[in-house]
Amino acid sequence: MSAWITVVITMERLLAVAMPFKVGRVSTPFRMRCIVAVLAVICVGLSLFPLWTLNIEPYDDAGSLACLYMLARKTEYDVWLLVVRRVGTLALPTTLLIICSSLIVYFVARADRARPQV
Repeated sequence: MSAWITVVITMERLLAVAMPFKVGRVSTPFRMRCIVAVLAVICVGLSLFPLWTLNIEPYDDAGSLACLYMLARKTEYDVWLLVVRRVGTLALPTTLLIICSSLIVYFVARADRARPQV
C-alpha cells in the first residue's frame, strides 16, 4: 500500500507542476481521502487472498490443529503471488514513479527555459 500512496503523491505533485493554477480545483482534501480509502480497501482485499489458500487440519494424534497450505490451490496462489506481489506492488508502481518523476523534471526544465534570463 505504501508504494501506491507514493504513486498517488507523485501524481498529485505532477499535477501541481504541470497545471499549477488548476490543481487546487482538481486535487481537494476530500478527493485525496477518497483515493486513499479506495486504495486501502483494494490492498486489504488483495492481501487477504492467501488466507483462502490455507486449511486447518489435524496436526497430530493429540488433536492439535495446524494451518496448512492447500496444494489444490497452489496454482491460484502462484498466480496471485506473481500478479499482486511482483507486478502490483513492485513493477507497476516503480514504472509509474519513473514516468511521473520524468514528467516533473521535464515540466520544471521547460518552465525554467521559459523564464526570462536576467
